[in-house]
Amino acid sequence: MWDAQGMTENEPKAQQVTREALYEQVWAKPLRTVAAEYGLSDVGLAKACDRLNIPRPPVGHWVRLEHGKKVERPPLPPAAPGQPTMLLIKPAPAGTTRSKDPGVPKPEPPVVVVEDNLKKAHPAVRQLQQILRDRTPDEHGILIVHGPDGAIFRASKATKDRALRILDALFKALALRGHPVAIDNTREVGYLGGRYRVLATVHGQDVRLSIAERLSQREHVRDPRDDHSRLFEPRFDYSPSGILVLQVGSRWGRHRTVKDGERAKLEQLLGRAVLACEAEAAELMQIQQERTRREQAEAECARLRAVEQARAEHQKLLAADLVAMANSWVTANRIRDFLRAVENRLPAEGRSEGANAWLGWARAHADSIDPLSAAEKIAKKLMLAADGV
Repeated sequence: MWDAQGMTENEPKAQQVTREALYEQVWAKPLRTVAAEYGLSDVGLAKACDRLNIPRPPVGHWVRLEHGKKVERPPLPPAAPGQPTMLLIKPAPAGTTRSKDPGVPKPEPPVVVVEDNLKKAHPAVRQLQQILRDRTPDEHGILIVHGPDGAIFRASKATKDRALRILDALFKALALRGHPVAIDNTREVGYLGGRYRVLATVHGQDVRLSIAERLSQREHVRDPRDDHSRLFEPRFDYSPSGILVLQVGSRWGRHRTVKDGERAKLEQLLGRAVLACEAEAAELMQIQQERTRREQAEAECARLRAVEQARAEHQKLLAADLVAMANSWVTANRIRDFLRAVENRLPAEGRSEGANAWLGWARAHADSIDPLSAAEKIAKKLMLAADGV
């Protein structure tokens, strides 16, 4: 049946769910089953779980459970500062393509105010100021503070103060949301001496930050007064452009950027930069969780392979032991048959003491190698302790 809005009665509707309730649901039933109840794909529900920092069952969890294997359920971690504890999950309308992150509302960027001066600067900004005091501009007029995988600060003298005030506002905004920012000195790391990292700790993840002024490029024009004896003549000349780019994430890996544009300056976009830091931390957390799940799955596969190998070795040992016992039993009975034949040839009244002593020893030896002499010890365990027995 269809209602007045064109929806079927059985079609999932928007539902508000708490972290605790969703945590219980994803550990009670497979993720795809729970996702269908909300009208989402399993990927969409997984993203909702990651947004709420809800641990999910690892790969192979339900298969191991069906086979009676012991599985562990991690506890629900406490919500981090600024993290939502409740979510309104909206299913995608029937017949439409679901969005990249269905059911998860986009947060509003916070308002970030850039101060006119640095009188009460953030400690990390003050540290940057101290580092910059010892720097001289490069051939393009740019002051640079190097990091392990690229510069964390690149700006001309004319733009330096503006860049520092932007960082100051961003660092303070992050701190208000429970994300402290600090400068990590990597001076002791060999050839990377004198390099630094700007790290924002967001939900337990280290998010790298950097700011850089773009260079303007123009065709090189030779000055008649130049020394023409140079072997290399540059094709382009570069100069500071005044355009600042804020980067969130590793320079050479996946990262996000917020920059000066025609419609808005970087000062007006710092709210987006705050959200970019939180989104980067969420992705790092998801990558870490996926890596942990993959490592756990690989460890479980390795354990099962080891169990199978140990079981096969145990079966070989059981077979070898069985053959050895059978051979010992045959040997013991052959010895007894032989001793009976000896006794028939040597009547008891004509045997010497030495012969009787040897016959006694021989019978004892036959009993010692006969597994049936201790029949209660013959049976061996068919399964190893690793098999759960």
